[in-house]
Amino acid sequence: MGVNMMHHVLVCCEDLDKSEEFYKNTLGFNKISCELDKQEEDPDSAEALNIPTGEESRLRLLDVNGDDLAMMELVNVMRAGDETDATNPLANPGMKVHCFLVPNLDKTFAELQGAGFQFFMPPREADVPNIGKRKVAIAMSADGVLTELLEMHPES
Repeated sequence: MGVNMMHHVLVCCEDLDKSEEFYKNTLGFNKISCELDKQEEDPDSAEALNIPTGEESRLRLLDVNGDDLAMMELVNVMRAGDETDATNPLANPGMKVHCFLVPNLDKTFAELQGAGFQFFMPPREADVPNIGKRKVAIAMSADGVLTELLEMHPES
């Protein structure tokens, strides 16, 4: 299979400010962007992550090593009125998504699908925050973590 490297992980947080403080001040991560509303800023991801209508997700991007290639997304998905929704897996704390860079998404998709990997979002072009337009596909891994495959830029 053609996975080249990890691109990012998405961690759902109960307290976004406290989590950001930990990763920045304790582990030395750098903040890439300010708080985003995922529905407005990244509708493709909001749809892929199945964030229901009427919910807002607060997102902060952190850079692990200073090159914008290894990132951590901290997200807090809340319902109107700031009550968490226990039925939405993104409302519960923990790692929810890992994203891998692949050189040829269509080829990797076909290989994984042939091996029985179940995709709920086949390859399509999406506007990826901090990167631009790329092909992306999303599946559920055997351990229940969303697996996002992101096609590398031709110059990568």
